[in-house]
Amino acid sequence: MSQKVEEYINKQESLQKEILAILRKVILSTLPNIKEDFKLGVPWYEEKFYLVALKDHVNMGFAVKGSERIVKIRDRSF
Repeated sequence: MSQKVEEYINKQESLQKEILAILRKVILSTLPNIKEDFKLGVPWYEEKFYLVALKDHVNMGFAVKGSERIVKIRDRSF
């Protein structure tokens, strides 16, 4: 887990911080070998996902290219 990502999440407002922490946990628990990085000022996950906290919402972005593994886990229960 990336210390920069941890710092980014911890500096957010309360609700955004909670949402980011949940999304991060889902990503890391679903894809335990995924590389967590910090690029362009936000958390990135192997160029497949990114998380960003904005003033009044949180975005989770998905890259289409390279996300074939997601299709394989779509039926997994959380």
